[in-house]
Amino acid sequence: MFDEAQFMEGKAQISYPCPWEYRVIGLSEDTLRDAIQRTFLENFHTVRLANRSSNGKYLSMVVEIIVESDETRNSWFHTLRSQPEVKMVL
Repeated sequence: MFDEAQFMEGKAQISYPCPWEYRVIGLSEDTLRDAIQRTFLENFHTVRLANRSSNGKYLSMVVEIIVESDETRNSWFHTLRSQPEVKMVL
């Protein structure tokens, strides 16, 4: 259940810094790991394999990192999305 006080003008109010997870979807674990590394560079993050599609074509990985601001969180999201190996970011 969520606390209505956390929402203001339709936006969640996030207290920074905080841990954040990105779910990254692609075709190959190795190429996704490379794309994730290029995105986060020296910023400490963890990566774990999450799921594979039923036909085995796609897989998802979860990246956890501490974000310092909305700008940083959104910048990493857009950088991940722009990687050619990444099919989707959630």
